[in-house]
Amino acid sequence: MALVGYSIGSLVHIICDWPYYKGIPLFLPKKRVKGLGLEFGHATNKIIETGVMVGIVVLGGYLALQQ
Repeated sequence: MALVGYSIGSLVHIICDWPYYKGIPLFLPKKRVKGLGLEFGHATNKIIETGVMVGIVVLGGYLALQQ
């Protein structure tokens, strides 16, 4: 279970970093794969991150309650 949680956390982290201008360090820390190339202000970034986290918690809760 710990490995599954770590893998899902890593995948979510990569997905959340994808839109930003710095890119994603997929396999090598120095080489980055370019994403969408967007740049957000600090306040907008916090709103986006909060929305993503709420979505993840809601989806996780929904999936956990399914039988």
